[in-house]
Amino acid sequence: MGISASREVVYRAVTALAVVVGVIVSCEHVARWLHPEATRAAILERIERERYRWKQPDVDFHHVGNGIYSLRFPSGEDGPQRRVMIVGDSFAMGHGVGEQERFGALLQRSLGDSTTVDVLAASSYSPVVYRNIVDRALDTARYAAVAVFVDQTDPADDLIYRHDLVAEGESRRFDVELMQDRDRILARTYDGIESDLRGWKGLARRLAMVNLVVPPPTILTAFPPDNRHYPYVELSLARWELVRVFNREPDHEVTVSMESRIMRHMDEIVERCRREGVPLLLAANPWRLHVTPPTDPGQDPGDPVLVANRLERLLEVRYAEPPEIYVIPLTEAFRRHPAPNDLYLGGGEIHWSREGHAEVERTLRDALRPLVASGR
Repeated sequence: MGISASREVVYRAVTALAVVVGVIVSCEHVARWLHPEATRAAILERIERERYRWKQPDVDFHHVGNGIYSLRFPSGEDGPQRRVMIVGDSFAMGHGVGEQERFGALLQRSLGDSTTVDVLAASSYSPVVYRNIVDRALDTARYAAVAVFVDQTDPADDLIYRHDLVAEGESRRFDVELMQDRDRILARTYDGIESDLRGWKGLARRLAMVNLVVPPPTILTAFPPDNRHYPYVELSLARWELVRVFNREPDHEVTVSMESRIMRHMDEIVERCRREGVPLLLAANPWRLHVTPPTDPGQDPGDPVLVANRLERLLEVRYAEPPEIYVIPLTEAFRRHPAPNDLYLGGGEIHWSREGHAEVERTLRDALRPLVASGR
């Protein structure tokens, strides 16, 4: 073979390689444009978000810690002041707004120094935890009123947390050793997934089109399916789907199970407050889609979940008769606001803004004033 022929072979090989590379680059560009979630960076970001991050497991309150996760119960030696208890999850805690702008702090300023407002709330709490909070606080101090803010995620969380109870239906306590064991296994599993994605094995995962053809491992595919913690992990990752099912499919067996469980825990709170003679106010946190038309063209304006706060209705029906129980019409109050969208944080957040907390405080204050003023 002459020199010219050799050059021709090399030229064709280089040209073919350039064409192949060009096709791969073009396909990768299209894959990333159509499926940005398939990039390795997006996959690693999702794994980081999924990681289990409770501050510390707790036998009574499932998860606690410092800062926003702390529960500041009265000492029992705080004097004769009237007290109001606020119980809930991240909405009552005040996720996304400054401490002095949260409705608990606003209510404290409105009621003045003669009344103490105790906010006993933390992210991802639910009625299975609320009942223990109410019991601990009522065992410690006298209250003029208790206000429990139930969230749309609570039915799902109660279903998930049942796996952590020492004995469901028989115990109010959580199995800390079980939770710590799950934390360790989850951490090892996530570390293994990340290691495979970042190491030599993960070189091909740099290509989104590879991840579309051969999906990368997830916590459910990597976690041992025969492990005792698998049901908890599976339910936790399905949390938002459980919220959807609860709102949209009232006759679904999973909805029936969630509803039965959450109402049993709420009944226990109601019974404890009635025994103590403490007025109980109940609210079901309204989300944006309960109070304002959807802006996403993919959402169906006629879907009942967009216009009805089903959880609030359940509370109204169940507790219409017992004395000393008041359901706060938060959804109605939010709908009356001249700019309902302003009641929520931006960026697709479900939590309330400063304006939202101010509206909650006004509505709660109106319901509380006759109770606190009567000296109850």
